[in-house]
Amino acid sequence: MNEVTIGISHPQELSARFLKAWETGEKQGARINFESDEQFWKTLTLERWQILKIMTGTGDMTINEIAQQINRDINTVQNDIEILCVSGLLETTENGVIFPYSAIHVDFMLKAA
Repeated sequence: MNEVTIGISHPQELSARFLKAWETGEKQGARINFESDEQFWKTLTLERWQILKIMTGTGDMTINEIAQQINRDINTVQNDIEILCVSGLLETTENGVIFPYSAIHVDFMLKAA
């Protein structure tokens, strides 16, 4: 399975993961990180989760196909797709966009302040 982990990681945690991979040669798996919970929730709105949900494991899709499947306006879908591309969740292709994973794992912890 081609899985990606989406989470919230501070720069120190990212550095530790990099060093572990460098020192051990162990693959750490695909991961997309946000620096804060605010950034995470601002980027991954319910509407954008709907896009990821229909695109998981499907291959290339056009913006028009995505908009039709989730029954939303193509212009707002276009805007959401641009944000998901900038965040590294989607990639552009010759035929549209792709979410290159067949599964999503979400990983973050809420702690007392």
